Amino acid sequence: DFAVIADEMGLKHDFTLNAVGDVQVRDLHEMEYANRSIFTELAEADNNTFNLWLGDLCFDNLAMLPILKSMMEFLPSKSWTIMGNHDRDYVEPLSEQNNTYNSIFGAADYSFNRGNVHFIVLNTIIGTNKKKYKEGLRPQQLRFIKNDLAHVPADKQIVLVQHAPISGLDEGLDGLLKVLEGRGNVLAIAGHWHKSIRRFVQGKGVTIHEVTAG
Repeated sequence: DFAVIADEMGLKHDFTLNAVGDVQVRDLHEMEYANRSIFTELAEADNNTFNLWLGDLCFDNLAMLPILKSMMEFLPSKSWTIMGNHDRDYVEPLSEQNNTYNSIFGAADYSFNRGNVHFIVLNTIIGTNKKKYKEGLRPQQLRFIKNDLAHVPADKQIVLVQHAPISGLDEGLDGLLKVLEGRGNVLAIAGHWHKSIRRFVQGKGVTIHEVTAG
């Protein structure tokens, strides 16, 4: 079960999005750099624009997350965030590694609509111990995608949004391609690699065209 929230902006068929990769703010000094650069640029956006923050919002200093959220809320355009490997609590049990991020930004997996586009946001970071992780999708995430797509018409454009790119996953890629079978051309937008790269992943009746942001 998940909440469905009405959003007037979601009805707009023409829009612009900003894909922002890995700002990795580690302290207030670097927060000022972010304020003078990326936030100043985003402050000039119009109301047809929204922002995708592609994970690693901070660099292991989770005290920066609520400050970043406050700065996002001052922007004229809506921001959607994704959890990155540097946004985790380094704790045991591993199931609690998302707690701080979730308490500030909400769910790590969710979806939303803009016009004829359906965005699915996925946490592709799986903690293996306090510090280490692997890149993948869990079985419950694949169930979420399958259940979500049951309510999405076949003519809608699907866009996957995640921190670790789909094309580099350690596990879950085969399951994802199975869930997306027959969906045609799917766009994926990711961060994590600190490079601007285009890759293609082919499945049965589906081609994922992936773009990573620098």
